[in-house]
Amino acid sequence: MVELFFGKWLRNPLSLVLAEHLERVGADSKRFGHTVVQPAGNRDVRAQLHHAGSSRGYYISPAGLLAPHFCGDVKFALVANPQHPQATTKLEELLKLVGDAELEEATAKLLGREGKPLPELSGDLLLTLGGDGTLLYALSKLDLAVFGINIGQVGFLTESEFGDTLETDLERLKAGDFKVEKLQRLEVRLNGLSVGQALNEAVIHTAHVAKIQKFRISLDGQVADEFRADGVIVATPTGSTSYAMSSGSPILHPTVGAHVLVPIAPYRIGSRPLVIPDSMELDIRLLNPQQTVVVLDGRKELAVGPDDIISIVKSETPARFARFGDSFFERVQRKLRMQ
Repeated sequence: MVELFFGKWLRNPLSLVLAEHLERVGADSKRFGHTVVQPAGNRDVRAQLHHAGSSRGYYISPAGLLAPHFCGDVKFALVANPQHPQATTKLEELLKLVGDAELEEATAKLLGREGKPLPELSGDLLLTLGGDGTLLYALSKLDLAVFGINIGQVGFLTESEFGDTLETDLERLKAGDFKVEKLQRLEVRLNGLSVGQALNEAVIHTAHVAKIQKFRISLDGQVADEFRADGVIVATPTGSTSYAMSSGSPILHPTVGAHVLVPIAPYRIGSRPLVIPDSMELDIRLLNPQQTVVVLDGRKELAVGPDDIISIVKSETPARFARFGDSFFERVQRKLRMQ
């Protein structure tokens, strides 16, 4: 079934569906309980759907394209960082502005309520209250479009700060006045089996501080490099602004179809970051028995050894973020360079 929330036709709809026959579209919409309306010039779609007595519906463009629209009553899901010292206070304030939301179970406990396990949350939009860690944790468990509200430190991935503009930001969400940005993720496989996804990076490093490992890097089956280092980072363009950046990676624009491989404290001075097409499969082999782990987005950790093949490819399911329109460069300037 198609996703069902957004504002006006010209305001970057979440997805488009080409209708072969409008009659068929109308029949399908009735089956799902939605209203199909034709545009009347530049008339607001919300007004047409309101007149039709429906809060959810499809807007059909003159070209026959369907834009799934939301026209009121956004259903929010919410997860907060329960370890933050002000989490309870901030959560109470947020709920006063939101009105109602489906709460993740640890979040609900802060208020003495019952909640749901994170993977079972539903809704049109997931609000995260915390920092980048909270947002990454939520995305590792749930595939919803996410809007991050920062009460942490830098919060590079979050869209809003908990402050004077929050009420306005939430009103814009309710009105559908936002766009959805898709960010690529990594899929990590161990001996051919998928073990998880990462939005920022997969890190392979020795299990003990100051121990060194030897890595063999292959791209689409061809050996590309061998080096000794404490570890190696494989990052998405999003992750190039995180751990990888701190280890010498260039910053990649989110639309660049590439991953970046960054050695951590390499022994050889010539071992430098390598930007590779995201269409290639990256295989990593360990060449000595030193205890080593794979860490996905700083959370999920797996022990690996010389007999294992770690494969990293572009995930088929990107992460989705609700955005208000700041460019990537504005975000870098505001969140990173001003710190």
